[in-house]
Amino acid sequence: MERFAKAFSSPYGGSAAKVIETVGKARLTMTRKRIVEAYGSESISAGLAQLEKGAFRSWIPEVGIAHTLLRDGKTGLAAAQISAAFMHTGGVGRVRVSVDGPEWLYFAGTLVPVADDCEIDATHDSVAIRSDMGGYEFERFNDAWRVQDTSISPWLSMGTGLVAPAYVVWTGMLNNRDEDVFCWVAGSPTGGSFAHEQGRIDGAKRMLTDGFEVISSRAPRFVDWVASGLSGVILVDSPDPTISTSGSSSDHPGLVALQSDNPAIKVGEDLVHECAHQHLYVYSLLNPLAEPGAGDCFYSPVKRELRSVARVLEAAHAIGNMILYYEDLRDDGGLSKSSSERLELLNFWFYSDYCAGLDGAASLTSAGRAVWNALKASVGERQGRRAES
Repeated sequence: MERFAKAFSSPYGGSAAKVIETVGKARLTMTRKRIVEAYGSESISAGLAQLEKGAFRSWIPEVGIAHTLLRDGKTGLAAAQISAAFMHTGGVGRVRVSVDGPEWLYFAGTLVPVADDCEIDATHDSVAIRSDMGGYEFERFNDAWRVQDTSISPWLSMGTGLVAPAYVVWTGMLNNRDEDVFCWVAGSPTGGSFAHEQGRIDGAKRMLTDGFEVISSRAPRFVDWVASGLSGVILVDSPDPTISTSGSSSDHPGLVALQSDNPAIKVGEDLVHECAHQHLYVYSLLNPLAEPGAGDCFYSPVKRELRSVARVLEAAHAIGNMILYYEDLRDDGGLSKSSSERLELLNFWFYSDYCAGLDGAASLTSAGRAVWNALKASVGERQGRRAES
């Protein structure tokens, strides 16, 4: 599997899109298999075992959420969640399960309240989710889904019409930067309704459109990088408006958290950054990045603390791709003073901290070493070509 190291290191090493989709599909079907097995002799809807993946992407958060729910012993909700995953991909069918609720079911950016007898019914262009908490209808919007009644969810989702992300979600949440930038809904549904500010989600859509335009027009190598790893964006703001943050979670594949108001070049950087994490999540499912039980730690300037070798590799991998992104921008139109200073800082971190730590890290596996060496070579070659021009 190390043969994929170059493609997963950066877009300068090729495209990992087909591998990401293959891994996503395998994880989708394997998670369903484990949920069915968890029921044992209990009855389960035959519809769950008969669901087939549709034509749309498989690297989606519903799969990771279902896996987490199964791990936590919430088998009924896990069954409903993996059914929603199949239907998010365009799968057609009907599944009936019992959910110990009330609970939130995630479907394409919308949190749907469910409890007790739950039925999920999908055609090619519509999905209906019904339970003792009510009935809710969705219609397809390109690679996204739009709920007919937005008041059911504390979050407001909208299709972007972009290659990626397919949808953006206004959450109204603030992250705790000291703990986890990527945060999730807390508590159970109470049956209430929610009011939303449409202007906020419209503004977020424009922000993402402008950010993706920077990538597609000035750093086009990263279009496939973002499109293959990204399904949706949730907007989670920082309590400190002067600090811009973004985040990913391996439990929510294909979903990243961004600030709701950033300039286009910074949005492009954040998409490149978080999709680097998505690529490394997939690569780590194929190959462990660090030796089992590795206890050595290295300094990470992003977090300003010592971190495990796997986490340092994750950060270095993102920083290296951000450098490549800014190098592409430099060659197509140049960089502003702030972007030049940003690139200078990224270079300092990459060479002074990450190279210094990872080059001699004995606890990296051969796969971890391969992806790191491939990234480092791409950064060096890219900057060497610029120096010669």
